[in-house]
Amino acid sequence: MPMYIQMSINLYYNMAGRGKPEMKKLFVYLKDYKKESVLAPLFKLLEAFFELFVPLVMASIIDRGIG
Repeated sequence: MPMYIQMSINLYYNMAGRGKPEMKKLFVYLKDYKKESVLAPLFKLLEAFFELFVPLVMASIIDRGIG
C-alpha cells in the first residue's frame, strides 16, 4: 500500500479517536525547533494574504493608469 494512503488511513483513525496519536510523535522532533514551528505557518499565512492582495493592487494601478 502506498505510504500516502497509509498516512491518510492513520489520520482518519486518529481523528475518529482510534489508534495511536501520531502528532505526539512529531512533537518530539519539533521541540528543538519551536521558533521555526510557529514562524513557518505564520509566514505561509502572510504569503497567502499577499498573493490574494496582488490582484487588488494591480486593479488599482490599472484604474489610475488608464484614468
